Amino acid sequence: MHLISLVPNKRKRVVLIAVVAVGVAAALLYAFVFRPGPLASIIPESFPGLSLDTEPPLPKEPNVVNGLLVDAETANRRPLAIMIENHTAARPQVGLTKAAIVYEAIAEGGITRFMAVYSPFDADKVGPVRSARQYYVEWARGLDAFYAHVGGSQDARTLIRTLGVADLDQFRYGTQAYHREPKPGVAIEHTMFTSTKLLYEVARKAKFELTAVLTPYQFKEEAPGAERGTAQTATIDFSFPTYKVVWTYDPITNAYLRSQAGAAHVDRVTNEQISAKTIAIATVKRQLKAEEDGPGWIMTTTGSGKATVLLDGKSIVGTWKRPAKTDMIRFFNEAGEEIALNRGQTWIEIVPPDVSYSIQ
Repeated sequence: MHLISLVPNKRKRVVLIAVVAVGVAAALLYAFVFRPGPLASIIPESFPGLSLDTEPPLPKEPNVVNGLLVDAETANRRPLAIMIENHTAARPQVGLTKAAIVYEAIAEGGITRFMAVYSPFDADKVGPVRSARQYYVEWARGLDAFYAHVGGSQDARTLIRTLGVADLDQFRYGTQAYHREPKPGVAIEHTMFTSTKLLYEVARKAKFELTAVLTPYQFKEEAPGAERGTAQTATIDFSFPTYKVVWTYDPITNAYLRSQAGAAHVDRVTNEQISAKTIAIATVKRQLKAEEDGPGWIMTTTGSGKATVLLDGKSIVGTWKRPAKTDMIRFFNEAGEEIALNRGQTWIEIVPPDVSYSIQ
């Protein structure tokens, strides 16, 4: 009878652990005395399955659009701008929480529309996707972004061609990246959805350049708790109560929480409330289009105008500037210095001079 079989179970485990420990120690001693060299190359030889190899984590890089530190493969990924509607029948939307930047402006009839810009993160589902408008096309071109939409006004479609926008129109790519989700009682125009992964794949197959070509915003580290504001609220009356937006600052997360029509604005799938690290409110001139071009607005997206930037619970009054349609809109303080934004999601709220907003 073997000696170890006479030892109680608990003592057996102690003996086995001791034997393994002695073996490992012997291997280490052999490594240093008789086999000088990398330790990791010796251990597996003596104890298969035991490895000291550890791959260091890959370094993170700032994303070119929102400054967040991400994996290298998405740090310089070309932006993807997707038109998302805000009609009451389209709510709640899906995918806005994954965007790097979101533009919001009035389309027609007081109804606002979003252009969500993606780069560091993917969204499995985005929508409802809607049509292009002139000013969104110009903002997308300023980012050198892919532009995803479902058709659009005549002037917008003309601009896409003349400005050389990387166009991912649903009219062209159809089911390669888009699908409908019919819903009883909801008009068909509110049922189109897409995915950032599918759109990037379409862009790859179309042989578009996939690397961003733009000068990033300036980004900064978030203010420490003691230097943050304690409370701040921004209210924008775009048109009707159903399009009234309120951003409420949370000093703990150093983020602004979005409400719309008197309720938290949440994601359709995750039920997560939309929040942003920076809010930029830009006053932009607009005028009605000629009747032959159909109803709607033309906005002056170049030049400069009044702007207010909210971050860290504080507001910075200044200006927005955009010299040409191929430039990004940027924000400057009263001293003419570009405002460094907090890393993370930024909302750019576009308001015409006749739309009121307040900050408290």
